[in-house]
This record gives sequence, structure tokens and C-alpha cells, in this order.
Amino acid sequence: MGTEFQLSGRLPKAERNGLDAHAEEFLDVAAPASLIGIVRIDRKFRKVDDDTEEVSAMAKISHIEIVGDEVEADRLAEYMTALADSRSGDTPLPVVVEGEVDFDAPLNEGFAELDDSFGAEK
Repeated sequence: MGTEFQLSGRLPKAERNGLDAHAEEFLDVAAPASLIGIVRIDRKFRKVDDDTEEVSAMAKISHIEIVGDEVEADRLAEYMTALADSRSGDTPLPVVVEGEVDFDAPLNEGFAELDDSFGAEK
């Protein structure tokens, strides 16, 4: 973010601040685990400098909630990564799902588990 666009350092008040329920974790000596949250961001203000006509704006977090369910938090973290990849143009590495291989079995048997045609006469 440049100086023309900034984020307000204030959190929303009361019922719109789901982070407040986790304040004790941040006050503890040990650092808390990263939290995954959902935020609503609105424009706080926009101004135009009369002399330079430079436009600046400030955004504010108007609502924040923390995801408490670990599975749901992991899913949202993956979604956040996908959104960042899409925004930046990065192509994520493909997820490769392979069958389980018994490394204690002879090598030929391990391949046969993955491909029924392995070792078959042609």
C-alpha cells in the first residue's frame, strides 16, 4: 500500500469485533497460533488535496470474526492462498494424489498395486 491508500489501525467496537474474544491469547507470554478470520472492510474516508489534487483514502475493518473450527480454518487458509495466487498471477503447484505404496513389499508388487497392468504380458 502506498501513502495514498491506508488501513485504519482501529478494530470495530463490541459485537462486530470477534477478535476481542481472543485477546487473552495475545496477552499471554507465549505467542498464540495464527488465527484465521473473516473481515468486512469499508472505506472510512476519501479526500482530495486542493493544491495537488492528489487523492487518498483510508479503509477500515468494520467487522471481524475468527474461525474457531480448525477444519474450517484450514479450508479458508487454502482459499486465501488461492485468492492470493489468482491476484498475483502465480500458478499453484498441482496437488498430486498417489495411492499408498507398501515399501516393504518387493518393488514389482508395489507397482502392481498402483497399476493392475504392470508386469502383464502384452
